[in-house]
Amino acid sequence: MLLNAATPLTGRLRTHWRRWRSWRRTRPFWGGLLTTTGGASILLLPADLYTVLSLPGNAGLAGFLLGGIITTTGLLLWYQPRHHTLLSIIILLAALASFLYTNFGGFLIGMLLALTGGSLAFAWTPATEHATEHATRPSTGDADPPSGEPSTQQPHHPHTP
Repeated sequence: MLLNAATPLTGRLRTHWRRWRSWRRTRPFWGGLLTTTGGASILLLPADLYTVLSLPGNAGLAGFLLGGIITTTGLLLWYQPRHHTLLSIIILLAALASFLYTNFGGFLIGMLLALTGGSLAFAWTPATEHATEHATRPSTGDADPPSGEPSTQQPHHPHTP
């Protein structure tokens, strides 16, 4: 028997996919993903045995500290999306500091990923119900009447009463 669209498996997959999509759209998902990836790359460079042995003291600890801060704030973007502005500023400052205190910010890869993710998180705005409803509903607005005569409605300016 072939699987058709009415099987319970595809219904469950659709349900899980919709839940995943709605969870992802209510938070700065891509900013958090890029930030977490960049922070992990900054964190893993000093975790290498050779790097830990060659960079004792403060220089080795800076990679753990800054990489941990960036990774943690990237995860917090997903679970505390209402604080995205503060978290993204922390991410951007820590990513810029990682250029100086760790191996050029994870050889520029981690720093650039964290800067891009922090910028995306800063620019993220939560979608309102009105915006999502307006995007899915067809427009029934100021089109010309079907008779071919021009519309008699005056355009509304926001600055005039």
